[in-house]
Parts: sequence; structure tokens; C-alpha cells
Amino acid sequence: MRPRRTFTREFKLSVLQDLEHKPMAQVCREHKMRPTLLNRWKREQQDYPKEAFKGKGSLYKAEAQIAQYERLIG
Repeated sequence: MRPRRTFTREFKLSVLQDLEHKPMAQVCREHKMRPTLLNRWKREQQDYPKEAFKGKGSLYKAEAQIAQYERLIG
């Protein structure tokens, strides 16, 4: 099994820009990705335009922040 790849915010945004001009199948082949990953990135960009792709995890979502606070409180 190969290790999981990580992508920068800039890379994700550039791939999403490619989707505006090219078919999804072509973008997937060029970057060796699955369409489900690109669909998730597209959905995150639409739902949270400013906070999307900030870093590891999904701390920008309200549910994740609440869970983090609850862990701190105990």
C-alpha cells in the first residue's frame, strides 16, 4: 500500500480551476485522482469559500470546533 498523498491549498484551487475548462475525466487522468475526491473538494469550496483547505482536518466546520471545545472541557 502506498502512503496517502497530501495536497496544498494552492494545488487544490488550481485543480478546481482546471475543472472549469476541462472535463472531469481529463483532470482526473492528468493528476491521477478519483472523481470522488474532486467532487468533495468542489463541495467544500462551495460550502466554505474562505475557510476551505486551510490545513489538516476540518476545523473550520462548526461541528468540528464544538467537538474540539468539548474535548478541552472534558
